[in-house]
Amino acid sequence: MDNKTIGGWIMYYEVQRLLQDGLSHSAIADFLVMHRRTVLKYGGMTPEEYEAFLLKKDFRTKAFGCVRPVSVFWIREDRYELLTGKRRKMR
Repeated sequence: MDNKTIGGWIMYYEVQRLLQDGLSHSAIADFLVMHRRTVLKYGGMTPEEYEAFLLKKDFRTKAFGCVRPVSVFWIREDRYELLTGKRRKMR
């Protein structure tokens, strides 16, 4: 486990502990300097769900990945047209 993952687990358990102590979600968010929605999300997760969340976060795909080759082509074509004033013939 890297330091970021360990820090995430510490934060998760700290949220769980403070919830068990009876603090409100807003009070926990203020105390831990995090968003209230994050406290709600962590508070509603079991340790197994949090582990799955971390794994999913590490291996998610990029949204731009599937259109990147086409976008790069368009950018190159536009740059060529701007620099030369000519449009390339399609191959």
